[in-house]
Amino acid sequence: MLTPEQLQATFERERRFRSAILDAAKASQPKQPGLLAGLAIFITKTIPPQVVSKAIENAGRSWLESRRAAREADQPQEPKLPAPVRAEAEGDGRSKERYNRSGISFVGTLVEDRAAKLQE
Repeated sequence: MLTPEQLQATFERERRFRSAILDAAKASQPKQPGLLAGLAIFITKTIPPQVVSKAIENAGRSWLESRRAAREADQPQEPKLPAPVRAEAEGDGRSKERYNRSGISFVGTLVEDRAAKLQE
């Protein structure tokens, strides 16, 4: 007759043996590809290779263009001075430059008015 310890050891060995057999059986079977992987394989086999190569080539070109544009945007830009506006005389003798400029400050307006009064 078996003692409880011997019986427990025997069951433990059988349990380990059974789990080892199940693990080996599971490892021997290849995994089924997922639905998306199967769909990707189907699509790549049905689309002509010229179309796939052209799509890859166009994607690469657009990626390079976007990188080039980003690189150019990151470079510091030199400040551009506005083109000088020619002061043409109107009927009343005042220049168009004074009225065509935007963003004139209050001080700038006073300075220009003083200069205009001195000329009169």
